[in-house]
Amino acid sequence: MNGWGPVERDSSVGEQAAGDGRTITIAGASHAKGLGTNALSDIQLYLGGNCSRLTAEVGVDDETGGAGTVTFSVIADGRTLVTTPTVRGRQAAVPIESTSAVPRWSTSRSVTAATATAMTTATGRPRH
Repeated sequence: MNGWGPVERDSSVGEQAAGDGRTITIAGASHAKGLGTNALSDIQLYLGGNCSRLTAEVGVDDETGGAGTVTFSVIADGRTLVTTPTVRGRQAAVPIESTSAVPRWSTSRSVTAATATAMTTATGRPRH
């Protein structure tokens, strides 16, 4: 599920048509590989129990002009492994990692032997 057009592979989400995105750029840094989504999205990947590590850099694409706040979560077999703090437009990409050891951010769970994972984003709410 993606809140605006299809999830794009190796480009930003662009508009509502497939393939209309640009190079993923977060805080001026270009990324040749990645998934472009809307702030509201749910991407599911089948892992077949063969994954022991997940690493990514997440952020708000520069196409937003600095607008937007989101959180990113990784869920494996129904267990939340990683949830970032609120990430804002113009902020550098935030690295996330979940391994068979200790995932970065919120829990000590791993992706080892998971059969499926979901990557979700949600509109962030600024904290006062």
